[in-house]
Amino acid sequence: MVTEMSGALHEAAHRYQELAGDERLGGQDRARARLWIGTALSKAGEHRYAVCVMAEAVREFEDLGEAEDWATAQQKLALAHRGADEQDQALRFIAIARDNGTSDTPMYRVRLAV
Repeated sequence: MVTEMSGALHEAAHRYQELAGDERLGGQDRARARLWIGTALSKAGEHRYAVCVMAEAVREFEDLGEAEDWATAQQKLALAHRGADEQDQALRFIAIARDNGTSDTPMYRVRLAV
């Protein structure tokens, strides 16, 4: 995460890829790493590829029954679609996140409203 925060987005995506393939980690952690790959790629402007990677993470979260991570992934997909100038898709995914998120804190509602 430090690598990503320092702006080395492709290097961060590569490191997350290593985690996503690390069999020592549980399925949830590997799926989260895959979502982080997509997040780093989206930040680097590779929105369409990021969407593909994130969609794979979404499927993994669904298979694992990880509702909160699944809803978070919907938010990330919305951002990637917005970055790709696909506003209809972005709105669709933010609506999915809003309708399915298990966290109903004020900050969660603000993040979804923005």
